[in-house]
Amino acid sequence: MRVGRWVTLTVQSSVFTNNQTTGTFAGGGALYSYHGTVNIQNSVFSGNTGAGGGALYSNYGGGPVSIQNSTFSGNTARRAGGALYATAGNVTIQGSTFSGNSAGRAGGALYVRDNLVIQNSTFSGNSATGDGGAIFLYGGSTATISNSTLTGNSTATGEGGAIILYNDTLNLASTIIANNTDKNGANEIFDLGNSTVNATNSLIQVTSGFTFGTNTANITGQNPLLGPLANNGGPTQIMELRGYGQLLSTDPMPNVTGTYDSERAGKFHLKQDGASVTGCYDLGAAPLIGGMEGRLLKFEWRGTDSPTARGPAIMVFSGAGNMFGGWWRADAENPHLDPFEGKRVSADPGDCPQWKAPEDAMAKEIKDSGRVRLYGINFDSDSDQIRPESKPTLDQVVAMLKANAGWKITIEGHTDNTATPEHNQQLSERRANSVKSYLTGAGIDAARLGAAGLGATKPVATNETPLGRAENRRVELVKG
Repeated sequence: MRVGRWVTLTVQSSVFTNNQTTGTFAGGGALYSYHGTVNIQNSVFSGNTGAGGGALYSNYGGGPVSIQNSTFSGNTARRAGGALYATAGNVTIQGSTFSGNSAGRAGGALYVRDNLVIQNSTFSGNSATGDGGAIFLYGGSTATISNSTLTGNSTATGEGGAIILYNDTLNLASTIIANNTDKNGANEIFDLGNSTVNATNSLIQVTSGFTFGTNTANITGQNPLLGPLANNGGPTQIMELRGYGQLLSTDPMPNVTGTYDSERAGKFHLKQDGASVTGCYDLGAAPLIGGMEGRLLKFEWRGTDSPTARGPAIMVFSGAGNMFGGWWRADAENPHLDPFEGKRVSADPGDCPQWKAPEDAMAKEIKDSGRVRLYGINFDSDSDQIRPESKPTLDQVVAMLKANAGWKITIEGHTDNTATPEHNQQLSERRANSVKSYLTGAGIDAARLGAAGLGATKPVATNETPLGRAENRRVELVKG
């Protein structure tokens, strides 16, 4: 279908499948907009083929393209933009899914030469023979991606497993970009020119082999953000990114209660109360006892494949209900993050065969191993002030100690390594005593409680990344 000059086309609740154009430069297997405006809502485009834009081609001064609550899957572009090729006119995508689209050259899902806004959307399994497994953004454009996930996209012979930039500005907020691969098997985002990336509360997976050029000075970010960008420039290598200055806003802690499905790790069933999260997972040999810190869930992985399949684990949640996670195997010679990803399939957490009250699960862990690692106790930054969301976890500890009146425990405080050893030691000791004060105020005899600060001397994960350092900030209870 061809849309002529200055025409506005609205597509609602429609299906376009197995359409194609055959010319060398014939774009838009399903729709071709020439100087027109396109609005797509609640529709499906699948199996369409075109030279540029397997499903939709919009060019030459065209009006805006708006896509809402729609699915683009299995579309193919012989040249660029597996699903969409847009050379003029702003593109807005909301609540949509792009999966399994492919391009013979660039932009497995999208090839955009104007401004792009993506919200609450998923890009997965798209591929390009050349550059930009999911998105190719070209020529001074601005792209804003929020509450979205880009995973499993790839390039065969090009750069940028997820995104290619060329003199553009990319703004990321609450977005996960992970497990995308290019010809080097590593680069999630690749800049061909002099682009700027601003990232807030986003996660971009670190793998080995990231090479950065001189443009890294243009990148700003706020944790959690990891090793996000590759550039065709010089030899500088960076493994993480920090943001400096005043934090203008704080992303609220999400409610992660529900059931999540991950292809690699199976289902996760989670219940949240404040910062406390309990539940189970298909590959888990024990209940999940964890805690939230912002959008990050921290817990200890207890796998079913062997008694030594255990170690610190994380899950990072986006506003769209997607998550990315992984765990570090404690007995590995060179521990590395074993990743998984998934999405919330139900707000109902379901049921776990081994589900226990949190205080009972804590008690069992102490009986089995002599200690339990608590991640639901949060403090203000560089402070011993306990944050309000920690109350459910602390009350669970109170309930456990009242049910086991003969126990004596030591409260251990642990920090990451971002300050001096002396500062970390003092901070961890003050935090342990803050927990002790809460417990005694709740009726636990002080004679049963000890407090010790270990600073950064007992890490359970690497201190080289923000996620590793988050795992190391913790409280542990040790039975005397």
